[in-house]
Amino acid sequence: MALRVTTTNRLALFDSGTAHPDVPVNIGLKPTVLLVLLAAAGPHGVARRAVRDLLWEGTSDANASNSLRQSIFRLRRALGAEALEDLGGRLFLRRPISVDLFEAERLIAEGRLTEALDIVTAPVGALLDLAGPAMQGWVRDLRARFDRRLLDALTQGWTIACRGPAPEVFAPVLARAQQVLGNTPELLWLQLDAAATLADGAAFERTAARLAPAGSRGQGLAARDEVTNRIQGMRTRLQARVADGSGVTRALIHGEALRALEDGWQRARGGTRSVTCLAGETGTGRSWLLRQLAHRCLAEGGRTVQIVALGSAAGIPSACLRDLAIALQGYRGGAGVNPEYADTIARLLEGGLTPPGDAVLAVHDLLSAVAGEGPLLVTLDDAHHYDARVLLRLLRRLQEVPVAGLLVVPVVLPRMVDDLPQVTIGRTSPDGIRTLLGAMARLPRAEWVPPFVDAVHRVSDGRPGRAAQVVVRLHAAGHLAVVDDRWNLTTSLRETLSALTSTAA
Repeated sequence: MALRVTTTNRLALFDSGTAHPDVPVNIGLKPTVLLVLLAAAGPHGVARRAVRDLLWEGTSDANASNSLRQSIFRLRRALGAEALEDLGGRLFLRRPISVDLFEAERLIAEGRLTEALDIVTAPVGALLDLAGPAMQGWVRDLRARFDRRLLDALTQGWTIACRGPAPEVFAPVLARAQQVLGNTPELLWLQLDAAATLADGAAFERTAARLAPAGSRGQGLAARDEVTNRIQGMRTRLQARVADGSGVTRALIHGEALRALEDGWQRARGGTRSVTCLAGETGTGRSWLLRQLAHRCLAEGGRTVQIVALGSAAGIPSACLRDLAIALQGYRGGAGVNPEYADTIARLLEGGLTPPGDAVLAVHDLLSAVAGEGPLLVTLDDAHHYDARVLLRLLRRLQEVPVAGLLVVPVVLPRMVDDLPQVTIGRTSPDGIRTLLGAMARLPRAEWVPPFVDAVHRVSDGRPGRAAQVVVRLHAAGHLAVVDDRWNLTTSLRETLSALTSTAA
């Protein structure tokens, strides 16, 4: 029986051993925070006095002790009498519990940043701040530790990416991290360096505009001049890369598709469209396009809700309306929902099934309320894992009654939704693979070996994502070298092609 606590999009305890693993175990907010405190302490436990000071600061000792006893009683009733041990005035957690924040820290330590950012998609600790200054200080320290670890890992990851053939592959990770870290100067400098490296002028200027005030706030003239000079130095490097044609221009193989998605976003902000489907087969770069679109949405002051539909794994049902309702609760727009839909939304949040028609109307109203507070982009990756009938009913409702400022982009299989606006991408040609290789690292014209390009295209079946993985693995295995940001084959072409085929297999 696996227990997990979520602290980012929602503060709740879940138990996969129950008949409804996605329905929270109702133990109350402060008992849930107590679980987080105990999980953070590990085998050392937490002094009862420290817990009282954190969670019931400002109340009398008698009231704080009584509240703590009630919380312990709720936890033991939900988790079992042996789950918590009270020994020598300290509390110890005796059952393994997964906390999303600590799981993400583990993934960061292992260098699995994308997986960590799939778990933590917003600034950490906000939902744990339920008491006075002492708890607020604990939360600040928790967030500072997480942010520091994430920033250090991002810095190391970007450095490694620039040494190898994959800066374009890593750059979207920096954009996703902004949802967690905000406009942290260290992250903005990394993004600015990425924009200069990839010769993305538009992204460079957007980031520079954010960085200049952030880098000089509260500092003197000399510090402001240092920031200005550093930005100008990177701008000069970007302009040089553009001039000699060596820069990357936002993944040219999907440039047209990205422009079409951006057009859908602009129409949505004007209230004339609320749905644009992204159709294509797995491995053609669909998730990359979603991340790029989200990055541009955030750069323009919008907000994003990014949902990945789960497959049909046992015990993990995929319910589109429920997932949307849960994700949208993180925004205040939920307070503006029409009262007649409140009960339906409450049942959705609890995992209860409601008549699809009522639930679609309720979610449409919830989307309207959230979008009413500012532009909102909702992406549904791998949406074909959801119940197609329910999903299509919602999409057609949004098509019939558009919501100003809202764009929903579901990733679907080809020909799944022919009656809705969509952008379709597919496998790329050898020329597309050639462009992809050039996007990963500069390759002098003399090094464009046609058999190599054709072999990459063949073993990847024309799928850009798989082609990038194959080339990165070749580089890691020592069959490709990057010298002065240019590729060189480290073995004969025959040996490289042989290694390419075996690596792809």
